[in-house]
Amino acid sequence: PGRLTRMSSTPDMGGGETGATAAIVGAGLMGRWHAHSAQRAGGRVTGIFDIDPARARALGARYPAASIVERWDPAAVARVANVAHVCTPLDTHESLVAGLLDAGVSVLSEKPLTETSW
Repeated sequence: PGRLTRMSSTPDMGGGETGATAAIVGAGLMGRWHAHSAQRAGGRVTGIFDIDPARARALGARYPAASIVERWDPAAVARVANVAHVCTPLDTHESLVAGLLDAGVSVLSEKPLTETSW
């Protein structure tokens, strides 16, 4: 009573492996920061998507275990990661997050979900 306990943030991935697998959606500056932070926290970057494939490949060069998701498909992201970091312009967040959640992917959205809270 009255004590906080830390719960594990590293889900059991089966086969004895534990750890979060992260997809980075948006490979610009914030995507690079999120990829770095996910790795520092013990996760693995396993997927990268950007509307600019060259930018996705450039970030992917830093994370060899990452698959480059060639076209936007939340189900493809779900196949390679259990959490997605949405690091895209604000006006894209709502649709990207909704698709990822529908595909069963947990989401960390860099900015507010929508422009207003109405």
